[in-house]
Amino acid sequence: MSGPSLIPVLEKDSLRLGKNVAVLHMLQTQSGESGDSEKILYSDVVMKLNKRGKLQKRVLLLTSRALYNLPPEAAKFDKVKRRIPLERVEQITYEKGSDEFILHVPSEYDYYLKTDKMDDIIKIVGRQVDELKGVSLPVVSVQENLRQYLLMKTEAAKGVHKVKAPVTAGSSTPPTPSAAPAAASAEASRKEEEEVEATPAEDEEKKDEVEAEAEEKKEAAEETTSPAVTNEEVKEEGSRRVSKSEQSDGPKGRRKSMKAQFDSMDEEDDADKKEEKEEVVEVEDMVRHELEDEEQLSESDEEEEEEVAKKEAETVKEAGEEITAKSTEEEDKAEAEATAKAAEEKAKAEAEAT
Repeated sequence: MSGPSLIPVLEKDSLRLGKNVAVLHMLQTQSGESGDSEKILYSDVVMKLNKRGKLQKRVLLLTSRALYNLPPEAAKFDKVKRRIPLERVEQITYEKGSDEFILHVPSEYDYYLKTDKMDDIIKIVGRQVDELKGVSLPVVSVQENLRQYLLMKTEAAKGVHKVKAPVTAGSSTPPTPSAAPAAASAEASRKEEEEVEATPAEDEEKKDEVEAEAEEKKEAAEETTSPAVTNEEVKEEGSRRVSKSEQSDGPKGRRKSMKAQFDSMDEEDDADKKEEKEEVVEVEDMVRHELEDEEQLSESDEEEEEEVAKKEAETVKEAGEEITAKSTEEEDKAEAEATAKAAEEKAKAEAEAT
């Protein structure tokens, strides 16, 4: 992404928060004291950088007066993690060729976002800041290392001040001198806020950060595995214990140690013999199973051969019976023909005699 383009952007409530009862109630509560209603201009899912440099999924809600950081779960849209009045945004810095940018809020701390809708968000924020303060919002681009300009919450609490990226000729118009009183007022407001208790939004964000940190510690603990203990280490430990016993008990300890070693050797021999016996039994079982399989195959082959011979005998028998029947039929036919011929000749002779 080369930076915000000059194409006008349409307001887009992608998540339809304008029809979400919980969100509307939350906005009504936020504007209850001032009485100024907020119009929803934009909503979408973005990635936010936390204080540990990790990206978290968040819902970004832009209204006519403020930017809201909401949880990604729809059931928690009424729980505001952070609300940034747009009057407090003094500059936007983005990195060329990426979709990451910073909303600079010196009176509080900065807001680092990553989204492919960067252009739309920058345009809406710039337009609203212009309407609210009458000052064009500086939009600055940097070539690399965007995070060096980020003022984290922990740094702001310690009074750290970050140098903003310089406004160049290609950037938006810097603030006019009339913005100085507004900046002074914002600084005074920040000091007053440090003396009072945290707002519900700040409490919610702090809770979220604590949960994220606990989750990271849990993952790190799961990834950590205890080192494997080798057989050599076990043997060395055993040797050290034996040596210690010998030193403490003298000859008695050495005799005890030697007896323990012999007992251990006997146990190893017994274990080896048991293992050999088990192997022999296993081989015998294997041979027995093979012989049984061969016998079963042999019996099966014999039965199959008997069945084949039986079928062949039946086939031969049927063929013989068929041949015999055919021969008998032919003989009967010949005999009938001979009888008929004899009768014919007899009748002819009688006719001639008459």
